[in-house]
Amino acid sequence: MPLEPCHGASLSSKLRNKLDLPRAASLCLVCYLYLGFTAALFGQQQPQPPAQIPPPTEPTPQQTPAPTAAPPEISPDDPDNGEPVTAYFWKTSGSTVLHPGVQTYTNTATGINYEAAVGPTLPLPNFSSISPAGMVSMPAGKFNHLELSYFQADGSGGYITPVALDIFGVAYGPNTLMSNTYRVRNANLTWNYLTWPSPPEDSKFRFRTLYGFNYTRVDAVLDSPLNTNPNFTPGTGNKQIFYPDFGVAGEYIPSKHLFIEGRAWGFALPQHADIGDLEANVVGRLGHIEIFAGYKMFHFKTSKRSDQYFLGTIKGPMAGVRWVFR
Repeated sequence: MPLEPCHGASLSSKLRNKLDLPRAASLCLVCYLYLGFTAALFGQQQPQPPAQIPPPTEPTPQQTPAPTAAPPEISPDDPDNGEPVTAYFWKTSGSTVLHPGVQTYTNTATGINYEAAVGPTLPLPNFSSISPAGMVSMPAGKFNHLELSYFQADGSGGYITPVALDIFGVAYGPNTLMSNTYRVRNANLTWNYLTWPSPPEDSKFRFRTLYGFNYTRVDAVLDSPLNTNPNFTPGTGNKQIFYPDFGVAGEYIPSKHLFIEGRAWGFALPQHADIGDLEANVVGRLGHIEIFAGYKMFHFKTSKRSDQYFLGTIKGPMAGVRWVFR
């Protein structure tokens, strides 16, 4: 039977379509399975939340160790901490001599002037008094003090003149009984400067230098109690010294309740006056009170260039008390 012609598509096309249908189905199935597996895989992975950056933390302040406190420049109970007011008694001894002063004379034979001390000396009675004395201290710079001190010493006694004397314009015959009294007074203004160490801190030894101005006066009354002359007047005279003075002082402080102190000062000019002072004390301390005892010497000579001049040394033990203002 003859084959009928097909309309639209040829037989080979129809056969090819029939043959490709299973392949297409297989391809669709593969695509479906791939899509399903991919969806399942990505569906199980949950989206991760964005990483959160922690807020910046404030730095913890670092604790610096407290600085070590420097040692105090001076201890509250240091002997140099405060200004003392001092009162003491001085058991004086020693001698004084009244010398003729250096005068200018003219050699009548040559007409040449020369200087000489002409005339006898007059020994005065020894010092024999318990003399009052004191000192006031004021601040004068760091660890330094301005000190005003005063003392007086007296001597009195009798004397028989071996030869005729003419003293202070009064004549005394030989073998005249004399009754003589005299007084030495001294005032000194001193700047007491701490030289080493400064500041003192806890040093046991201190060295100081002293710069001052001194006033010394000697007054004498030379009487003749047995003189029958109604016009007789006792001889009186005085000599004075105005001088700067310089010196040194030291302190040794083994404990806060005990220390040792000493000082020496003076000044001199050749053929003129000279002065000098030396003292040392052991001091006990309790709070504001200081009690001390020691030894003191004071040397003086008024100017030789006058009608008479005094030369003497006062010495003896001393003891007193201080009140320290802090």
